[in-house]
Amino acid sequence: MKKITALFIFLSIGIFSTQLYAQDKRSSAKSEKTSTPEKESKTEKAVKTAVDETEKAVIKAADATEKGVTKAAKVVEKETVRAAKVVEREALKAAKKVEEAFEEDE
Repeated sequence: MKKITALFIFLSIGIFSTQLYAQDKRSSAKSEKTSTPEKESKTEKAVKTAVDETEKAVIKAADATEKGVTKAAKVVEKETVRAAKVVEREALKAAKKVEEAFEEDE
């Protein structure tokens, strides 16, 4: 259970940091757009294109990671419920054995 919790926390931190990175890239790209002169060189255009493509890729990665975390959380929830049912069943069996032993002792 601790491993699952640690995995979930790790993935959440990954999503958060990816989103912060994308937001930072957006902010820097916007500030570059407002501060650049009318005429741009081919290099500047290539850099902006690369930044935009990188930003799109980061956003896609963040979305994919978020979907993965959601799926993982659902799997963890199902497995936790399944494990809880098994524990409950075993506890009831143990309680029944204790009750039978108590009745035999009387």
